[in-house]
Amino acid sequence: MKLKLQRNFVRVIIMMPFSIVALIGVIYLLVKWYYHDDSIEKVNTNFTPENIKCKYYLAQKKLETVKLGLVLADGVERNINVELASNSEQHRIGLMGREKLESDGMLFIFNESKIQSFWMKDTCMNLDILFFDENGNFINGYFDLKPCIENDCETYKSKAPIKYVLELPAGKFDKNLFNENTKLILKF
Repeated sequence: MKLKLQRNFVRVIIMMPFSIVALIGVIYLLVKWYYHDDSIEKVNTNFTPENIKCKYYLAQKKLETVKLGLVLADGVERNINVELASNSEQHRIGLMGREKLESDGMLFIFNESKIQSFWMKDTCMNLDILFFDENGNFINGYFDLKPCIENDCETYKSKAPIKYVLELPAGKFDKNLFNENTKLILKF
């Protein structure tokens, strides 16, 4: 009996440091959890490139780049290089999670002309969204749109059926250069 008690005592002595370490670890995690800084979880409505928590993991790989002509209200044609979003998956992701662009923007091409709505869900930069009909005529646009990190984001709708949507970094072109004389010219 005495030998059995001695063995049990030795086991307890040997296991005690591991138990103490485990207990300290649990206490540490509880204290860290209780006093954690949740400021990064708060919704931030003051959007600047420095304070947007970008969900870069949502970003799709760079798409095929094509050349476009954009004739603005001043009558001057500008050549721009844009990524081409031509299928529903590419449309769905768009510029989500992109912190910067390697091209001038993104062109969305739809199979048929109809009213389209876009939003700024999980984008990382301010954008201009421009709607064009099947002939490349400018229908309407929205300028300097802010990213939306909430689940219920505002939508931006075309005023008529459209076939093309051009997303550009906000301010790429002066918004006053977009009117009924603005035309999109496909060069691919």
